[in-house]
Amino acid sequence: QQPARKTSWSRRNPYRATVVANSVLSGAGSAKEVRHIELTLGDSGIDYQPGDGLSVLPVNDPAAVERILERLGATGDEVIVDRRSERTLREALTSHYEISTASKYLVDYVATRSGDAELTHLSETGDREALEAWLWGRDVLDVLNVDPSLTITGEELLGELRPLAPRAYSIASSPAKHGNSVHITMATVRYRSFDRDHGGCATTFLADRRA
Repeated sequence: QQPARKTSWSRRNPYRATVVANSVLSGAGSAKEVRHIELTLGDSGIDYQPGDGLSVLPVNDPAAVERILERLGATGDEVIVDRRSERTLREALTSHYEISTASKYLVDYVATRSGDAELTHLSETGDREALEAWLWGRDVLDVLNVDPSLTITGEELLGELRPLAPRAYSIASSPAKHGNSVHITMATVRYRSFDRDHGGCATTFLADRRA
């Protein structure tokens, strides 16, 4: 076996692969939506073996971003400046911060600002299991909506969110047969919670917005 070629691609410098195939494997009556995704590696020089991990850096659902902007009373064109960069609030929420899952920091912030009894209890007790159970099925907008009267600026919100992180998938193809592409099989996460449709950040990105 020849050693893998070194490439310049990394988490900070991801390769912009193109989805060339996106098909549903599960039947119409299946409880899960299982998809087969193929991405071309082009001239990236990326080598892999079956079972290796593939990290996908997703982009958040634009509709979910717009709902948060509406909740904040923001246009999205507001410029956010931090120590590393300058970008619009819409760009930050779209490509740089987690919005499909909420952080403990946001829960603590909303608890302090709203005085909500349940959130205050979760925040003060530090019961991690209870917090994770409460957060199950909730995204950032759901946490903000615990107190509909709560006002929060874009800068304040971003200060309580986690950076958008890559998602890892196991590679299901062999380079001996598909040397210029990489294949993954995934279950698309979709569910309805708190009177809204929700979706997994990376799985719906691949399934719906990179078809």
